[in-house]
Amino acid sequence: MAYSILIIDDDLHFLNSFRYILENNDYTVVGATTGTQALKLLQQQHFDAAFVDLHLPDASGDEIADYIKSRHDHLAVIIMTGYASLDSALHGLRTGISDYLCKPTHPEIILNTLARCLENNRLRQELIASEKRFRQLAEVTCEGIILVRGEELYQANSQFTQLFGYQEQELPNLMIGDLLPDWHNSPFHLQIDNHPDAPSA
Repeated sequence: MAYSILIIDDDLHFLNSFRYILENNDYTVVGATTGTQALKLLQQQHFDAAFVDLHLPDASGDEIADYIKSRHDHLAVIIMTGYASLDSALHGLRTGISDYLCKPTHPEIILNTLARCLENNRLRQELIASEKRFRQLAEVTCEGIILVRGEELYQANSQFTQLFGYQEQELPNLMIGDLLPDWHNSPFHLQIDNHPDAPSA
């Protein structure tokens, strides 16, 4: 199934050229020339990515991008502008924008940027789904389960927190040695220290 891409730009010539590039590479493309039109389209159909011009006649591209990320977190958002702005780029990075392009740009850069952003989003969604499945499995077991990074605890199921009397928000401040005083003398600790992926001191 082809990815569905929304292009938001009030320059019809640029929008149509952009559409031509993407459609010739098997993307399904919908265009919008205003922020209002874009918001209606986002409510009506699914998109995998959106290219958002920073300067629109009825809204700023930053506002549209913020709206998209707050309600359609699965969607890759790429800001476009002919007026490079460090402040806008930093704002975009802080709010989860996938990338930032200066117009005009070469078609190959557009296609490579889009492909990379879509792949990153796909991997992120897979990770979220995997973590959700793990959490569901961990919560139905009768045993306490913890996840450890090095010697730091960063996740546990409810059975574990009940067993040791901790709240989940306390876990980031705990080391495994806090729970198991003889941890450094245990064979498990030695196995971890000798593992090739173990963090160096």
